[in-house]
Amino acid sequence: MKLSNKAYDVIKVICLIVLPALVVLITVAGGLCGLSDEAIKTATGTITGIATALGGLVGISSAAYWGEHKDELPVEDPPEPVARIYLSPSEQSANKYAVGHTDEATQCKKIAAACAAALTARNFKVILEPDVAVVDRVKIDKDSIDWYIPIHTNAFDGKVTGTRLMCRSAGDVVDKTMAEFILHRVDALCPGTSSNISYWGDQWFEQRETKPVPNVYIEAEFHDVPETAQFIIDHTTEIGEAIARGICDFYDVAW
Repeated sequence: MKLSNKAYDVIKVICLIVLPALVVLITVAGGLCGLSDEAIKTATGTITGIATALGGLVGISSAAYWGEHKDELPVEDPPEPVARIYLSPSEQSANKYAVGHTDEATQCKKIAAACAAALTARNFKVILEPDVAVVDRVKIDKDSIDWYIPIHTNAFDGKVTGTRLMCRSAGDVVDKTMAEFILHRVDALCPGTSSNISYWGDQWFEQRETKPVPNVYIEAEFHDVPETAQFIIDHTTEIGEAIARGICDFYDVAW
């Protein structure tokens, strides 16, 4: 049922102004005019019921109108994101895990997906293109992102464990601070015993090619050690969320 514009406006005024004013008038002046409490209660209850019914009629009419004019509904601008984060999971499928018949690319895509979900839920804009080659990821418009964060797992001699984060240089204070927040969260979760932040200048392709965008290169545990490889496989969601928590800590965003 859809009311005419004039009927809609008249009923709306009656509901919002006339009937509430009448209830107040009867409540205040009824006793002075000799009405009993029961009579006042009956009158105000009746008027309230009428207002409720008319309000329902207005609501039905409004829903019918907007159902026919969906394209005219006001669209609110989305809130500004806290930051724009590009997550770049490893594409190194040749790096096999010590257990699980899996590889670095497979597990890092899972970690990145979990990280993206956690950040998106907290009003970060996340760009995640796991099927795009790294050589093309680094071509992203540098002005469109605030951080470029590669996500990898590590390998060395089958014995070393721990989380390693790499920055371009110790002079990149913003990068270093973000790395410290992320390392704190990931190292607290992972079982490895040799975790640190190191500085490699422009040695790593994804850091060199994304300058000057801030960049923290993450190596979350070693996959050539059976115990830590199994840990990664079993905790991809938790590792991704730990990375996200570190990013949230940097921006002082509540978890």
